[in-house]
Amino acid sequence: MLLGLDPGRGTVEIYAAIAPLARDGLGLLLADLGLPPRAHEALQLLTDLRDQSLRPLLPTQDQGLSLSWGEDGTAEALTWYVHCDALLGPAARARESLLAFGQRRGWAMPRYRALSAPVAGGIPWHGLVGLTLGRSGLALSVTCATRCEAWRSCARS
Repeated sequence: MLLGLDPGRGTVEIYAAIAPLARDGLGLLLADLGLPPRAHEALQLLTDLRDQSLRPLLPTQDQGLSLSWGEDGTAEALTWYVHCDALLGPAARARESLLAFGQRRGWAMPRYRALSAPVAGGIPWHGLVGLTLGRSGLALSVTCATRCEAWRSCARS
């Protein structure tokens, strides 16, 4: 377990590895934390991302949670994390899945497209996929390695 502190905002975040989470466990956690009931929306997003239905347990054995707490002690967000390759396959397939998912949602994704472009014949390594359910909505995040020159050109746009 790890603990993060943002001294400027006064927020605390707890990171922990977890056993595979059951589909209904996400809704129960949100309710226990007093967060908006976004489990159905999150599970649908995950189904759409993988382009296949979910089983009783959320996919992959290696999962983690992050809980973010505000200065007043109330939960702000829960993030479910998995390794990208375990969820979407090798980097090339993950990139293809993410771009197709974005296209279905009408997202242009120019920075992701540029940052994940093939390098020396291969797609950069993809690290984690995070599904954040919080007071401000639902968000999907992906980490991937990239070339410095690609990052500099994307930072300018």
